[in-house]
Parts: sequence; C-alpha cells; structure tokens
Amino acid sequence: MFKSILVPLDGSPFAEHALPLAASIARHAGATLRLLQVLPPLADRYFWAPTPGSQLEHDLRDHYQAKARTYLEGIANRLKSSVPVSYDMLDEHIDITEAIETEVAKAGIDLVVMPSHGRGTLRRFWLGSVADDVYRSLMVPVLLARPQQETVDFELEPQIRHILVTLDGSAQAEEVLESVLCIGLAMDADLLLVRVIPPPLPHNTTEKPVGTGAGGPIDDRLRQDPPRYLQAVAEMLQAKGARVRTQLLASTEPADAILKAAAGADLIAMQTHARRGVARLVYGSVVDKVVNNSTLPVLINRPRK
Repeated sequence: MFKSILVPLDGSPFAEHALPLAASIARHAGATLRLLQVLPPLADRYFWAPTPGSQLEHDLRDHYQAKARTYLEGIANRLKSSVPVSYDMLDEHIDITEAIETEVAKAGIDLVVMPSHGRGTLRRFWLGSVADDVYRSLMVPVLLARPQQETVDFELEPQIRHILVTLDGSAQAEEVLESVLCIGLAMDADLLLVRVIPPPLPHNTTEKPVGTGAGGPIDDRLRQDPPRYLQAVAEMLQAKGARVRTQLLASTEPADAILKAAAGADLIAMQTHARRGVARLVYGSVVDKVVNNSTLPVLINRPRK
C-alpha cells in the first residue's frame, strides 16, 4: 500500500493539476502527500549570473527560497484539511529528474504524481518537458495526470472507479500489477486486463480456460495462450480481493487499440520497457503514444531490472 506520495511542483498552475488526483489517492490509501519544489540555479533565471559569494547572490537566493517556501506553505494549507501534507525544497539543481530521484530516495516515496505534456500555454513550464525522463528513470511508479484546462479546482476529488491495465504476456509487464492493486483496492475500482495481439482473435473453444486457482505463479505455457493467460492473471488478482475483467484486443496498432478500449476508464496502467536511444527509435514506444494521446491519467511502472 502507498504510504507516501510525491508531487513535484515548479510554482506554476500547470504542475498543480496533479494535486487533486494525488490528494484523492492519498486520502483513500491513508498516505501522506509530500510536495517538492526544485529551484533552478540563479543563472537559469537571468541572462547573467551574479558573482559567486557576492551579497547580490546571497540576497537573490534568499528571495527565491522565501518565495518558494511561502508558495509551498500556501498549497499545503489548502490541502491539509483532507490529507496529511509535508513539503521540501531543493535549491540550485540543474538536473530536475535527478533532484526528484534524490527526494524519492530520501523521503521513501512510493508513488510520484505529476502532469504530463500540457497543451497550448500549459507547455511552458519545466515539468511538461521532464515527464518522459522522470518515468523512465525513477524506480517507483509515476502517475501522469493530463491537464485539461488552465485553472486547477482544488475542491475537485477525482474518483478512480475503472482501471485499464495493459499486459503483453511477460513477467516484466506484470510488475505494474502491484501498483494497480494499491490504487484499485484503495479506490474501490474494478480492473480491466487487456492484451493486444495481432488479428484475428483466437477462435472460441469449448475448453475451459485454466487459471492459477488460488493465485499462484503464472505458468510459462499460459503466457503463449492469450485467453488463458489473462484468465490466470485475473484469478491471481481476484484472490487478493480485486474485481477483474479481461479483454483481448486484435490490432496491429497496440497504442490505438488501448486508447479505444480505455473509453469509460478513469486510469490507464502500463509497464514501460524503458527503452532509450536507438532502441526507442527503432521499436517505438507504446507507452509514449498512449501518454501523448490519452486524456486520462496514465500510471507507468518501470522495470526493477
């Protein structure tokens, strides 16, 4: 179960769009909400850098630290009536992703919630540009919320009642299930397990799908049989108290099939293979396509190995 949820902030309304969803999950899960503002170096805020060690540098740093502290206190006061809130501030960090990683390790964070790419003027702050690096680097799950408007409604409490979970038959893809269970059980959500396979779909047979019974490990042979595989994973989750349905999707475009199947869902959960560089260009990334085109929050889990 999640105990500590981190929301990185950059002082913009764009970043604050993650707060209602994070606060809702924290309240249902009994978790603490932790706010983090990363202050970039002074040289990044001006066309020039004040002389190191000068009085001007000292005064400017004090000014921005005080401003950030006031900002964080204001956000915490707006949220603390519904969830326990703490906050921290990291100054003089050039690498934002590294700063978030540092906070995750220091504070024992279980989940990071932040906005994904914004539209229009929502693009202009740093969080919109580092979301990809964050979910590809962190060893904890990252929940990307998609801002839909300029202003944030702090009175809104998003509900997660239906979660679509993508699986590909691999043990690695199943790592996302732990986080899904945490959210699903806390929010009383039902789960839809989907697996995309090339068309046509397998013909129905009279043979009953064989699952894992009381939730034992998935047999390797079942991974080669999509209907039975999904049934086996469903039984494993049902044994832990989840409400689960399964669906096979026949498509040569996995991302499009997932987005279509997500109609009516409140959250999409995926495991990333964390490809970078040439491998990412050659193989593409279903996660990237879903994140960039979905209007729903997307939970992304990175492989442990």
